[in-house]
Amino acid sequence: MKQRELVNCSACGSDNYDPYEVKLNDWIKGDYTYAKCNACGFVYVNPRPLIEEVEEIYTAHTNPFDQEEYEGMEVEAPTLNRLIRRIEKIVPKGKILDMGCGRGDFLKIAKDRGYDVQGSDLSTADGPYPDIPIFKGFLQDANFASESFDVIVTRNTLEHIFDPNEDLRELNRILKPGGLLYVKVPHVKYEEGWRCKAFFGFDSLFTPPVHLNHFGTFTLRRILERNGFEFISWESEKPSRTKNKFKNAVLSTGYAAIDAVKTATLGNLFPKPVLSVMVRKAGEPMTKPVVSIPLQETSPVAVPLSETTSDLVERLPEVHEQKSVG
Repeated sequence: MKQRELVNCSACGSDNYDPYEVKLNDWIKGDYTYAKCNACGFVYVNPRPLIEEVEEIYTAHTNPFDQEEYEGMEVEAPTLNRLIRRIEKIVPKGKILDMGCGRGDFLKIAKDRGYDVQGSDLSTADGPYPDIPIFKGFLQDANFASESFDVIVTRNTLEHIFDPNEDLRELNRILKPGGLLYVKVPHVKYEEGWRCKAFFGFDSLFTPPVHLNHFGTFTLRRILERNGFEFISWESEKPSRTKNKFKNAVLSTGYAAIDAVKTATLGNLFPKPVLSVMVRKAGEPMTKPVVSIPLQETSPVAVPLSETTSDLVERLPEVHEQKSVG
């Protein structure tokens, strides 16, 4: 077995965690285990594979997420056009970096709308757009100038990153003061079991060493705030359609089910399967681990500042009951 290292929680820095049992897809090779942080609920691979093992996956192997269902501009175009319109409302012009840009589809759309664009991706494959500059390798090796980007986009990337804090600190460094960061990740609640099958078409998105980090609403917010970002807006989304007609049918069934539940509960009980957030660069990143996470929600329900995410999750039925009464 390849050497691995035990790591603390990336979201809050705590070393207090327990083993976390998950279902892995049959095609996963290797012996991997997960941990769940007792301070904030973050789920992650622990012990963590060494960076050389992660790099090997992206330079020498193909996985189901790189095949036809996620290829083709026609699949992603509606989602990417919605995203660029959201960005234009906040930053109507400037320089955009797409970290984990893949083929460069989003950058092509942004360039056509007048933005100066730059991509970065671990894949060494050439994309279909020769006029789109893409750095091939780890973000830190690109040596982008400090405060050189107005907007940074990272879609379905943070869950793959070996050390998300390291990359988020680098994004903070190269983003201009007040600059916009857009992050999109799968929601951990939908990454295994029937929810995952219904919304993503897979039995599980716990796919080490492809997926190393698994975020919920609280843990995504915590890790972004920990690295010097302030929230602008928060959304939950449906995953993109695919080219596979059978999987589209499964996705449609899942969408209908969750829309029905959201209608019946006024949208309070379940978010959609994909989290997306827009944040702005704030002050210097925090360096001290966070033991107890203060929650600063807009909810009218009072939440004690000493209450951790895990405590709040256990109280969710009570919280929603208070909301409905109010």
